[in-house]
Formats: sequence, structure tokens, C-alpha cells
Amino acid sequence: MTTSKTNTSERKLRRRAIERIIALYPDIGQEQLHRLFDYFRLEASAGDVARIATNPRIRPQYRQLCRDHRIDRLRSVDRLFGVIAAVLAAVSLVSLTAGS
Repeated sequence: MTTSKTNTSERKLRRRAIERIIALYPDIGQEQLHRLFDYFRLEASAGDVARIATNPRIRPQYRQLCRDHRIDRLRSVDRLFGVIAAVLAAVSLVSLTAGS
């Protein structure tokens, strides 16, 4: 349990550091911008993103960041899984209705 709490605390500290950078957006340097990209691409969970997106103190800056850099767009792997899931659902639906 200690490891779990430590990881949670570290994630929270990391998210807060990212929120501080977002609060300064668009007046940030390239290094900070790349830190944001890396965080959203490699570290942030869906819960982290949701907490950032719903933070009223940084909502305007976050929305601008997303618009300017397509931060909140689905990754290509996510899109691929979405397409595969849709095809499987359609095939299942067709086979269910054909069997009736």
C-alpha cells in the first residue's frame, strides 16, 4: 500500500507541476511546451487529463493549448482500436440479426 500511495502522491505532484506550466500558457518556452507534450503523450492517465481539463483556474489556457496543439485529440492507436471495435460490433450485430 505504501508504494501505491507514493505513486499517487508523485502523480499528483507531477500533475500540479504541469498545471503550473499550463497556467502560464501561451507565455511559455519551447522546453516547457515539450514537457507538456511528453506529459500528455507518455504519463497522463485519463483521470489526470480529466482533472486538468476541469480545473477552473487553468481551463482557458488548457483549452487554448488543446486547440493550438491538438493535445486532446485521439492518438492514432486509439483511433485504430476504435475502428476495430466498431467493425466487430457491426459484424456481431449483423450475425445476430441474420440468425433470428
